[in-house]
Amino acid sequence: MSDCPLVLIKWEDSRQPAPAWTYVRNLSAQYRPVICVSVGWLVQDTNECKVLCQNFGDMESENAQASGVMVIPTRCVISVERLVEKDEDEAIAA
Repeated sequence: MSDCPLVLIKWEDSRQPAPAWTYVRNLSAQYRPVICVSVGWLVQDTNECKVLCQNFGDMESENAQASGVMVIPTRCVISVERLVEKDEDEAIAA
């Protein structure tokens, strides 16, 4: 996955809608955006969005597959940190 870096993206999202009626005077203290953190291989990086893939399968064949693909709007991204991948031999020894 050398062409798709492993990254940790910190981003801001909306909060789930409130399930019940709330007094307007209580709104300002209650509601804030949610800070999220996601890890995956960055398969697309544009001014519009960052696309992370959490799983790859059958990489040695022409039928390679991806699942857990997530699209994060770039305007919501707070930071992107590149992570260091260990090769298989290092991972087994650790």
